[in-house]
Amino acid sequence: MLRIRGHHLLCLQFFEGKGYSERFVNNIENVVKRLRRGERIKIVRGKDDICSFCPHLNNGECTLDEKVYKKDKSVLKLFHLNSGDIVSWDRVVDIFKSLSKKDFLNICKNCLWKDICLK
Repeated sequence: MLRIRGHHLLCLQFFEGKGYSERFVNNIENVVKRLRRGERIKIVRGKDDICSFCPHLNNGECTLDEKVYKKDKSVLKLFHLNSGDIVSWDRVVDIFKSLSKKDFLNICKNCLWKDICLK
């Protein structure tokens, strides 16, 4: 079972092979493959399976802390999910498809990767 934090439910929708480093990108590619094979997702608070090679991870903790937790909380509220929930990737995609561009922009307006997602 994959462990995924709130805001990564959005990030994964737009992933196109770009990221902080080659190791980071390879890790996300592996996560995407596992999701497409039907592996379930456990929603977690804090570090998840995508964070492993993030440059903002220091001693297992996110250095962007409150900013990222706020994003996680906003996404989970929008998706009607909670930490600890177990969901399928298909359900996440269906929920995502029901969102408006305004929903996305409200959460991701300050994100470094926003331009990729807006294409």
